[in-house]
This record gives sequence, C-alpha cells and structure tokens, in this order.
Amino acid sequence: MGGMEKKEIKDPDIFYSLDKDNNILAVGPGWDEFAAENGAPELESKNLIGKPVLNYFFDEATRRLYVRMFERVRKTGEQISFEYRCDSPSLRRYMRLAVSPSSDQGVTILSETLSKEPREEECFQWVRTPGAAQRKARLRNMVLMSACGVCSKVQVRSGDWVEIERALKGMDLTTEPWFPLLTSTICSQCEDMLGTSQD
Repeated sequence: MGGMEKKEIKDPDIFYSLDKDNNILAVGPGWDEFAAENGAPELESKNLIGKPVLNYFFDEATRRLYVRMFERVRKTGEQISFEYRCDSPSLRRYMRLAVSPSSDQGVTILSETLSKEPREEECFQWVRTPGAAQRKARLRNMVLMSACGVCSKVQVRSGDWVEIERALKGMDLTTEPWFPLLTSTICSQCEDMLGTSQD
C-alpha cells in the first residue's frame, strides 16, 4: 500500500503437541512469550497442559477444520503444511502452519510468522474505542459478516470473499457508527486448498 513501510518483527515460533485424543501434551518455549506479548496469561502453558485443544477454538467451523486435519495426518502419516493469515487491527501477519504425525497417534503443530506489514488501522478505529452511543447503534444495526479463519477475508453481500478493508470502504461508517459482527468460518477456497471439505 502506498506510503506504508514493510515492518519486519520477529515473533516466536509456536509449537505444541497433542495426544491421540487431541489433549495438549506440551508446548514450546515461544508459547508463553507469545501469550505474554498478547496479554493472555490465561493461555500460558501451565493452564493448558492436559486440556482439549478444541476448547481454544471459539467457532465450530475452525474446530471442524482442525479435527479433519488431525485425522488426515494420523491416517496418512504425512505432514500438512499451509500458509494462513493472523491479523490485528494494525498489522497483517503472514504465517505458516505445519501439522505432523508423532508417536502414539499424536500430532505436533508448528506455527511460524513469515512476515508482517502494517494495515489501514483507521478502518478499525470505531471497534477499538466504541462509546455508549456507538455500542447502542451497533446493536440496532447488527449485521453479520462471515470471516475466513485461514485467509482472513470476509464475505460481502455479492458472495465474494474480500479483504476487510475493502468491505468496510463499501459501508458508510460516518453516518452509521456500527461495525459488522464477524462470525468465523472457513471459505470454500481454503477448504478446497486444505483438502478438508466433507465428502
């Protein structure tokens, strides 16, 4: 994007392993660092070991995706690796996830940051600091919009999947101070790419 400098910040690689029932066995040293940097002490390793990993995916579409990936890796004995996005209002993160088989029908998961770049943060101003009037307006004007948990694109009324900045530019947020409620799912293109769509 014009005038935006590429920002390279090293994130710790995130590693964790699961048993055959998808309970968390262990996490790598970058896990607690990442949890601390993101203000999530409840996600530190001491609170996770022995718990089902699916407890930490907050939507059904993402849970289904990961269950299918884990099952496929266990069945084939082959690694699945793909690139995905993990964004914040100020940053677009390009990442790679690898799911590999391990002993006793377990799996290991490695997530690494490939690169980062700033994004048009002003698109998200209202979300970060909503006032009481804006919160009421949001409830009055609730609009659901699907967001893909892999590529981070959102689905607009035409059915197309686009970057959220593009979707927001089509909405007049100056006269109607609301923001769409994002519901997480997996777009059909990402399901096809991962080979996890149901037969």
